[in-house]
Amino acid sequence: MWAIITTDRFDRWFTSLNDIDRASVLAALMVLREKGPGLTHYQKGSNAMGRTLEQIIADEKPDVVADAQVIVADILLNIHLAELREKVQKTQVEMAEALGIKQPTVAVMEKPGRDLKLSSLKRYVEAAGGKLRMDVELPDGSHYEFVL
Repeated sequence: MWAIITTDRFDRWFTSLNDIDRASVLAALMVLREKGPGLTHYQKGSNAMGRTLEQIIADEKPDVVADAQVIVADILLNIHLAELREKVQKTQVEMAEALGIKQPTVAVMEKPGRDLKLSSLKRYVEAAGGKLRMDVELPDGSHYEFVL
């Protein structure tokens, strides 16, 4: 997980954005936090540090954070589809052949923001040679897992 610390200049720019744009930027920061090693910014000759992502989230309107989380979920899902395909060393063309569709359709499935049906996700995973399992976390913290 990345540690994200912003600068004062970023904070001024970020707070000047409208709610929709802030949700998009916040989503991008959340994806960065989930996908890589430490990321900090130090300005030569300055000891001033900006806010952490957690501070930005805490200070933001709840509806903007919720919108950002929806965007993050979509982005991360699509990143995982492409990563899954790459992990099994298949091209989009090979996936398309296994699915009985054309390559551009595979590209659309992997496109950020695409809301796949569960049945399409199952077919995609099976075309990659895997089995789709679903793990549901219940309110009491217990898990219910099943194979689709």
